[in-house]
Amino acid sequence: MARAGEGVENADFSDCCQVIYYLSHNGSKRTDEICKIAACTEEGQFSRYIMPSNGIPKRKTNFTRLKIINGELEENGRIVTTFPERTAFTDFLEFLDDQRGLRRVILVTHNAQEFHGPSILRLVTDLGMMEEFQSRVAGFASTLTVFRKVFPAGTPCSLKAIASNIPDFNWADRRAYNATHREQILLNVIRYYRNDLSIENQIKNSTVSVRAESTKLETSDRKDSLKRISRLSIQMRIKIAKAGIGYENLVEAYRYGGNIGVLELLRNVGIRQHVENTILEHLRVSVPQTPQPIE
Repeated sequence: MARAGEGVENADFSDCCQVIYYLSHNGSKRTDEICKIAACTEEGQFSRYIMPSNGIPKRKTNFTRLKIINGELEENGRIVTTFPERTAFTDFLEFLDDQRGLRRVILVTHNAQEFHGPSILRLVTDLGMMEEFQSRVAGFASTLTVFRKVFPAGTPCSLKAIASNIPDFNWADRRAYNATHREQILLNVIRYYRNDLSIENQIKNSTVSVRAESTKLETSDRKDSLKRISRLSIQMRIKIAKAGIGYENLVEAYRYGGNIGVLELLRNVGIRQHVENTILEHLRVSVPQTPQPIE
């Protein structure tokens, strides 16, 4: 039976099908805008393009081959049809339905946990479509994680390095194709290693549930929000974030309850008084309190 990856309990992915996906962005952060959603299986292919509101810098064009010319999105010099985010994502869900039958899906890409998984979850959340997403998708798997486990330590595990092990595969000769069809490259890699490494079982065994990945993303967002309190150490930011508290929670507690409200919020976190004082000092300077009605 295939079980979930680290930190996920009682999750069974053995009956799931696998869909390879890849996202192209207008930047290098997982918070940047998605410009393309692409996916494939042995039975079908999918792609939808989204016009980013903040443009595409040249350094990303060099990587994705996507650029905006005269208000239109081009890929490899060819104008492509763009869709609103909601339409593109709804079409993606319909593609998953076509591929999965009655099974739920494991979304597979080369760097799921650190980049593509959080990015697509952020889009799902922004669109308010988590219920529709979770009814179809069971979890995420990263082939980067898989290959790091199955290959000897020190083996280069970038998609380019892994694909280069396939006979007759020449990354340089197919540079434009590889930049715009990375999901197809990964499908070829999985197909090549399917028998020797039981790669699809390895993928199932490394899958992280949507719920676990969502929780991880929420914690990461809370941790990042606490950077606004510059004197908080990274360890303290992590500890407070894992307790379910972000910067906005502290602001709200202070605004309506003052010092007492903040200390009450932090009561079960287990932090020292000097850390509490650091937080209170920041809030006193940065946040106006809401006057309470006189009874």
